[in-house]
Amino acid sequence: MLTAAKVTQGNNDLVLIMDDALHAQWKLNPECVSYEESRYH
Repeated sequence: MLTAAKVTQGNNDLVLIMDDALHAQWKLNPECVSYEESRYH
């Protein structure tokens, strides 16, 4: 399954597409800024 996370950093909106393994690592990252995510099956 893939996750699309919209990350807002300052004035920049980034959309990250991650598989489950990458997503799990990314959520553990303390540098993580606020984001919205949607799941794609």
